[in-house]
Amino acid sequence: MIDTGPGPRLADRWRFERAVVFDRARDTLATLASIGRVGRIRLFHPGVEITFGTSIGPGVTLRCAPGSTIRLAGITVGRGVHLETAPGAVMELAGRSIGAGAILVARERITVRPGSILAEATVLRDAEHVLRGVELSDGLFRCAPVVIGRDACVLSRAIVLLGVTVGDRAVVAPGAVVTADVEPGTVVGGVPARPIGPGSLGTAADLSDPPVGTGPTAADLAAGPLTPAQRGWSHAERRG
Repeated sequence: MIDTGPGPRLADRWRFERAVVFDRARDTLATLASIGRVGRIRLFHPGVEITFGTSIGPGVTLRCAPGSTIRLAGITVGRGVHLETAPGAVMELAGRSIGAGAILVARERITVRPGSILAEATVLRDAEHVLRGVELSDGLFRCAPVVIGRDACVLSRAIVLLGVTVGDRAVVAPGAVVTADVEPGTVVGGVPARPIGPGSLGTAADLSDPPVGTGPTAADLAAGPLTPAQRGWSHAERRG
């Protein structure tokens, strides 16, 4: 066996350290760009209120009509998100994040409570056109508030329509169309959305997978019922 010496190991370490430096530089530039966007929004959009900890991605569209309010409270707003409010409407966004390409349109009120997640290309609308007894060109709407509860997850391309309350810790499956309230801690999916999974899922942080190879110890088994983390369940097993 030929000893190649420390050369390869040093090269690997150098590549790793260089990657770390590049990642930190990229994160710093992204943070500075977000700070610049927040500053411009505060300057040119007086109806938009932004608290500390809010991050704004590139390509975000804000249409805040006169007399309306958009409140961003410590939330991460992803690339290309569209936020729109009609005159007199209120949009309160205090969740963890809004994924890229999501669309939120409020004619009365949309509320996203702390800890919740809206994934990529989700749609929240609190109004629909009135189609009977009027001309479509009249532009009449029927409105009812939309509420996303604490630690709820609305997954990619799901649509939540007017008058819907998604309960705390509930999960809306990808592509679902939600037309009725979702009970806290339940999983819904389909068109229209119906319950497809049981029980409370805890908080959004509880949905992360445990480390590979973890499982109950002898002490865990002796102590009583196991938690999902101790069992080492996967997402799919926890949800169904």
